[in-house]
Amino acid sequence: MNVSTIPYNKIHIGERFRKDYGDIKQLVISIRLHGLHVPVIVKQAEHDCYELLAGGRRMAALADVSSYVENGVPAVVLPANTNEYSSRTIELIENIHRKQLEPMEEIHLKAEITRIQTAQFGEKSKKNLTGWNQEETAKLFGVTAASISDDIQLSKAAEMLPELNAAKTKAEAKKILSDAIKNFKRNRAITQFTTNEAGKPANVLKKKLMDSYIIGDARLFMTKLKSGTFDLIEIDPPYAIDLEDAKKLDNKGSITNQTENYIDIPSEQYLLTMQHILAESYRVAKPNAWIILWFAPEPWFEPMFQLLTQAGWESRRMPLIWSKRIGQTKRPDRYMGNAYEMAFYGRKGNAVINKARNNVYDYRTVNDKEHATEKPIEMYEDLLYTFVMEGSNILVPFAGSGNSLLAAANIKCTALGYDLLLENKSIFDTKILEQNYGEFTSYKKGEQK
Repeated sequence: MNVSTIPYNKIHIGERFRKDYGDIKQLVISIRLHGLHVPVIVKQAEHDCYELLAGGRRMAALADVSSYVENGVPAVVLPANTNEYSSRTIELIENIHRKQLEPMEEIHLKAEITRIQTAQFGEKSKKNLTGWNQEETAKLFGVTAASISDDIQLSKAAEMLPELNAAKTKAEAKKILSDAIKNFKRNRAITQFTTNEAGKPANVLKKKLMDSYIIGDARLFMTKLKSGTFDLIEIDPPYAIDLEDAKKLDNKGSITNQTENYIDIPSEQYLLTMQHILAESYRVAKPNAWIILWFAPEPWFEPMFQLLTQAGWESRRMPLIWSKRIGQTKRPDRYMGNAYEMAFYGRKGNAVINKARNNVYDYRTVNDKEHATEKPIEMYEDLLYTFVMEGSNILVPFAGSGNSLLAAANIKCTALGYDLLLENKSIFDTKILEQNYGEFTSYKKGEQK
């Protein structure tokens, strides 16, 4: 194919597969200094014009290089009868070899190449050996057919789930899709239960427990609660430690980041927020009641203790400990992994402990947890029963995973919780539907606590 010089304004760029060309400043500088080494590809069109097939990024850069705008652009010219399939494929395949594509751009590109080539040559089969299929696309990219199959699935899903296009990696896109499918199934099951099953005698308690998890801001809802109502308030607030940026190392050494269903409180607002929550907790507690306050010891140990006691709760600087056994740290080169969490416990009036024990709760973390700060139901059950007996009323201002509410049901207590995210309630409701009432667990059968 010969290279011709085509007037810049005679090349019609049209709609391109690639929407974002990235920073083209360096390309402009390179062309000014060294010229355009790789010509664009065009095909003849009407009225002495040309349709751009490949080179959208170069054309965008050439707009800022006056010598090419004035004197013309080097181009490989294909005949006017070059069909639509070939034209489109030329553009797509060239994108493989240009500036690195964003993950979803590459996924859409692979899916589009498969679609176009199959449309042009037919589906490859024993009767059509010259046809095209996913395996041919896989060979083109040097990947497996299964990988191409995943890409095509993600590309199709992005039509109904646009947020997939914002994924930074293919793994992230697959997780977004997986979560969307899971949420759809959850919501469908919850709707069917509410519509058809909730009124049956065997499900009345389940429906009541589902209704105990309320979507709303605890800071507002707690002001509407009657004073002197609860025997125990369990507070597991966001820790204001930038959890979203703290991509912790799991026990296998890989990076994890489960913050999609977790809303942190900005550190500058944290003390005022907790001061309000603790004051309201004291007000709604019965004359003889307990409080459990989880906190991040760095940097909140002393501030949380001061707010707790200032609100009226009697406590001391000897917190209870949840020993998780497996340590986590975002800087293993500097710090040992943290294998425990702390909570202050305090009392109002003359409250007495229900079950005497030491202050360490030794329970491993939840496998496959669905909430960033999920604690095991088994640990919660042990913890709650330490302070209150059967029939007690429990308040959970930050319900999160809802596991403390499920543990309360296990020990025949009544609980009320609040959370801001509907997704968290859906996870909670699903646990209720999938397990027997009063027998809720985080650990699977046969697993050690």
